[in-house]
Amino acid sequence: MGALDGARDEWNAMCAACHNTRLRKNYEPATDSYQTAMAERSVGCESCHGPMKAHADWQAQYPGRKGDPSVKKQTPDQILDTCAGCHSRRSELTGDFCPTDNFFDHYAPAVVDETDLYYADGQVRDEVYVYSSFRSSRMFHAGVRCLDCHDPHSNKPILPGNQLCMRCHTAGGYPNSPPIDPAAHTFHLPESAGSQCVNCHMPHTTYMGRHPRRDHGFTIPDPLLTKELGIPNACNRCHQDQDADWALAAVEKWYGDRMERRTRERARWIADAREGKPSAKPNMVKMLEGVEGDAAYWRASAAALLERWVHEPDVVEVLARFLGDADPLVRAQAALSLAPAVEAGRAPEAAAKLRALLDDPIRMVRVNAAWALRESVSLSSAAAKDLRRYLDHNTDQPTGALQLGVFLLARNQVPEAIAFIGKAVEWDPLSAPLRHEYAVALSMMGRIPEAVTQLEKAVELAPEEAEFQFKLSLAYNEMRNLPKVIEALRKTVEIDPNHSRAWYNLGLALNQIGDPEGAINALAKAESTNPEDPGPPYAAATIHFRLGNIGEARAAAQRAVTIAPDFEEARQLLFQLSVE
Repeated sequence: MGALDGARDEWNAMCAACHNTRLRKNYEPATDSYQTAMAERSVGCESCHGPMKAHADWQAQYPGRKGDPSVKKQTPDQILDTCAGCHSRRSELTGDFCPTDNFFDHYAPAVVDETDLYYADGQVRDEVYVYSSFRSSRMFHAGVRCLDCHDPHSNKPILPGNQLCMRCHTAGGYPNSPPIDPAAHTFHLPESAGSQCVNCHMPHTTYMGRHPRRDHGFTIPDPLLTKELGIPNACNRCHQDQDADWALAAVEKWYGDRMERRTRERARWIADAREGKPSAKPNMVKMLEGVEGDAAYWRASAAALLERWVHEPDVVEVLARFLGDADPLVRAQAALSLAPAVEAGRAPEAAAKLRALLDDPIRMVRVNAAWALRESVSLSSAAAKDLRRYLDHNTDQPTGALQLGVFLLARNQVPEAIAFIGKAVEWDPLSAPLRHEYAVALSMMGRIPEAVTQLEKAVELAPEEAEFQFKLSLAYNEMRNLPKVIEALRKTVEIDPNHSRAWYNLGLALNQIGDPEGAINALAKAESTNPEDPGPPYAAATIHFRLGNIGEARAAAQRAVTIAPDFEEARQLLFQLSVE
């Protein structure tokens, strides 16, 4: 079946695997077409039970007899992994999952990170299905699995209404499940919509105009988070004629201090991390190290969010420590977040630990470790082969073509990389990140004017993305266009006042045009936003020295040397200033 027109929403890649049995999409890059094949149209027995020929043969030999030894009984976790293959927002690593396989050997699921797939409290926002939400929940953390609630063949709940929840939430129910009296807990009339557990803790979102799906994060409605962060709450989803203040007054009257709970704190932490607030970094480190009541999933989320600070040595050290975590999702996210630091050569100890993960028993972890080490990993290693299999499997999509292009860039195969990234841009011309990566590749080929054109388009498509503005400033600098450099840097720090490197470059640029006061102010901003970088105080010291401000110059040079005692230029300047 040929590729469809439009934004690459091909049935072969986007729909077919979950709606058919044992599918192979068989994409052919040379012709941009598919030769898709499957064991059976629609979802059949083998989708969940795996190959069944031996079972069919046994039944033919022993009609009606039970106890077929060829049928392997799946554990609750294996059943969850089988369900998750379709009921999740995930990347495919192999396109070859078979029931009883480990989910993480074939998929990499989305988590709550800097994107807007989820709200900061973990509620679903985009079409993410249910697996990651469920994994984030206290229910999963307590050992609940799919078949505790669902019939495996109809997917329907095994008991109606609150009877299902009360199987656990009664005295003597599921271990560690707090007993709940719905009449006293809900403050709604019995049998009303407001007394149904799922309406408050599993609110539904309707997708494609016809498919309502319940959130499996089992979240707690919190109108205060609606007021503070714009996170929806189940109260106002139902009472649409009322506002968040009305809902907040009600829950505070009913539940009092119990509303000030860990879930509220965590949502605030994540919202702050998404905005890059300095206070968020230590909170993300705490979350990665583990906060009582959080599922391991939230530690993986913290590892993902810490990538924003991976230029800081203490964050590199913390992430490297969790490369040995017992949970594969945490190991995988830590490896992914370390990739920029490893690529920049700033994390040799972390790189050594990542090399150990190339032999991790879980494929998802091996793939992420190989990706972080993509510049140097041996292509003959098993992990590199896993990575290349993943990349090749996804080259029919813009993001997949981009990833392969980035991999080839790291291996210095620049012309081939440009071809793949250019194809990604052709398929999705409205994607600013694709334009950005295309510009990076073009710049490596020395095609600077073309790179500038792509970055200008990226900035036009995503005017609030500070990093694109920053990269545009670098491209303008390559063209020796200083006014444009300053303009782009000013826009960068306007969007992201904590972008220390942009403040630093702005200081250098303002000094070049004869504005030492503006330069010193910008360098002070750079120093305050990243106090562990000796560059800004050293640059400020040189400007002060030139202006004859010896005291200020000496103080700034001393700060640079204190941060980096082996910073030779700063040491020499400090010595010279001492003589002065």
